[in-house]
Amino acid sequence: MPFLRQAIVAAAGISLYGRWYQGEPMPTPRSGHVAVAVNGLIYCIGGFDGVNWLGNNEVYDPVSNTWRTVAPMPTPRDSMAAAAVGGKIHVIGGYGPNGALDTHEIYDPKTDSWTTGPSLPGNKRFYLMAASLMGRLFVLGGYDGINIVSAARSYYPGSTNWLSETDMLNGRYLGDAVAIGSRIYVIGGTSSTATNLNESYDPTTRTWRTETPLPGGKQGVKIVNLNGRIHALGGQGYDTLHQEYDVSSMKWTARAPLPLGRDQFGAAVVGEKIFVIGGYREGQYLNRVDIFTPFEG
Repeated sequence: MPFLRQAIVAAAGISLYGRWYQGEPMPTPRSGHVAVAVNGLIYCIGGFDGVNWLGNNEVYDPVSNTWRTVAPMPTPRDSMAAAAVGGKIHVIGGYGPNGALDTHEIYDPKTDSWTTGPSLPGNKRFYLMAASLMGRLFVLGGYDGINIVSAARSYYPGSTNWLSETDMLNGRYLGDAVAIGSRIYVIGGTSSTATNLNESYDPTTRTWRTETPLPGGKQGVKIVNLNGRIHALGGQGYDTLHQEYDVSSMKWTARAPLPLGRDQFGAAVVGEKIFVIGGYREGQYLNRVDIFTPFEG
């Protein structure tokens, strides 16, 4: 019955694969930045432009398809992790002019200002991952220049200390993390064993579970939560991978590939759309914005 199913879906105005189109380019071409959605806006912070590490903070409004510049991050860097908790953006770790960082800076969009949070415990690191769940910030893995990190930490906004969580089953870096339901999913990245790993963490029981590996997964993949499903995008080598993961059935489905493969881009979700922003490709630092919608028209 595959043909009938596709016909029914098409009649409802939904594509099994979805489609991509372009938005207004980001003002500053860069890679290694973070893209974080807060209150319907996407904040693109930090990165590298081929010469300098950046603190640039530019915000995109998907409704008006326009950009504006807001308060820059105090510590220029790239390859950091970021997540929004309680309407504020936490940026952790990364790499700057003097090497790896444990810096934790917090941006408040309401006041357009930055504050400093407690530094991330353990080795300074970059290519780490972050997600928010249950009012907490979770930071996972990374690379300190020598060692692949397996540590998982959490932070309650306003507190002075980080909490230790159960280490990941496989330490890794250059993957990504996202929260869905009551679990945090960590997918892709570089480990001593594989780059297609998919593992999830339950903060309540403090236990990890092995999930279905990402087909074709590579380091540098980005993942986002669109309508309760994980969308995995891209990867190093300018990969155009786009796979969707149903956390209930633990199955992957191929979706419309990225229209332009690139490395070290930012990705975020607002409403029913995925936004892929900036990155690096073949000697060029990009400001391109690609937008995915699962709906036709």
